[in-house]
Amino acid sequence: MTKKLDTTFIQIVHPVCCGLDVHKKKISACLITVDEQGNEQSEVKEFGTFTNELLEMRKWLTDNNCPILAMESTGVYWRPVHNVLEGFMEVTLVNARHIKNVPGRKTDISDSKWLASLLRHGLLKNSYIPPKEIRQWRELTRLRRTYTESLADYKRRIHKLFETANIKIDSVVSDLFGVTGRNLIFLLCNESELSIAKIKENAKRGLKAKSEELHRSIQGFFEDHHRFQLIGMMEMITLFERRISEITERMNTLIQQTDRQRSA
Repeated sequence: MTKKLDTTFIQIVHPVCCGLDVHKKKISACLITVDEQGNEQSEVKEFGTFTNELLEMRKWLTDNNCPILAMESTGVYWRPVHNVLEGFMEVTLVNARHIKNVPGRKTDISDSKWLASLLRHGLLKNSYIPPKEIRQWRELTRLRRTYTESLADYKRRIHKLFETANIKIDSVVSDLFGVTGRNLIFLLCNESELSIAKIKENAKRGLKAKSEELHRSIQGFFEDHHRFQLIGMMEMITLFERRISEITERMNTLIQQTDRQRSA
């Protein structure tokens, strides 16, 4: 049985505040204010989610001197709203599970009005929203991890391709994608001469002494069908490696900028 919320001894923390019910295409906003007699007034408006419409909502809130608002952290739909409101008012981001567990909600009250009411009485637990540079760093970290996982997957595919084509380079070299391994891969991609002399020319350091073994490892049933796949996979590996390097460089730049701002 749902318990009713006893508001008799609950203090008003934010006399003027707003609750947002955010969806992909529309936002329901409930603004609570106080009139000259000290009575609570509420106004509900709907806005679209295009940037110009969000700016219109921001103007409506700032014109009414709204210092704080609350919205649920559902999906990514809150992010465009936060982009527009950040720096203009305090944004309280609330976990949907926390709101669900607050007793006293009535079915005829809209989400935006319920959020505004809870915020007004200080009953919402704010989720941490990191500064912009930290959010950007996190997004780059996730993207780099995705590329790194894809890179590892393509490398595994090449290992499998070589096994099916009787190519045993990785039985001789410790790293198939080291300098020597890549040189031999490109020989296979380019239909180059696979003589012992050519392999010795492309082997590095101690692997030159293993030229004959490398020559035997590269003799298999490698056909145009395998070459076609190998070329495409190596192109993807090169792309992922370049993007990972660029992302890492950008992350380092963000860290340096943040350090300089803190030390200034």
